[in-house]
Amino acid sequence: MDKTAMVILFTQEDIDGVVDWEYDMYCGDDTVKCLSNGTFDELVDTFQKSMEKKNLYYALDDSRNLVKKDLAKTKIHPIAMILIGFVLCFYVISYAQMFADIKKR
Repeated sequence: MDKTAMVILFTQEDIDGVVDWEYDMYCGDDTVKCLSNGTFDELVDTFQKSMEKKNLYYALDDSRNLVKKDLAKTKIHPIAMILIGFVLCFYVISYAQMFADIKKR
């Protein structure tokens, strides 16, 4: 299986009016790594709980909606922003000095 893939094997059988279903979820290493801590467990738990109440389509939709916002999340650290600001100031001053020297010549 591809490291970026996620496969859900699902079977459903109607036995005397009782719906029996089973599933197994396989995820590649990169798929699990792109989810934050505990989000993969939430995905599996949400899928399980949704399957108990609804059909496969809704369980997949609920699970996907749960992790979708987490997949697109980008965290900006304030300390990194301050460091980037200092570096940019350094470059501006360096380039200003360099261009001032070029103009003098």
